Amino acid sequence: MAAMRSRTSTAAETAAARELALREWLIAGRGLEAIRNWAPASRDASARRYWRLELGERTLIAADAPPPLEDAGRF
Repeated sequence: MAAMRSRTSTAAETAAARELALREWLIAGRGLEAIRNWAPASRDASARRYWRLELGERTLIAADAPPPLEDAGRF
């Protein structure tokens, strides 16, 4: 049971670190400092994660696909 909790904790920590990295990339790399809202957009059975971003009058979708688990090269 402890090993299962450890894996869950590690997965949550990894997901949080990837979300933070995505936020930093969007702000620093794409100039999206004015993001007003950041919320999960949807979930599917894959390792991909999606967020809905409100930026002024626009709504954007950001996606994250961990390289070891998803081949994002075609995107």
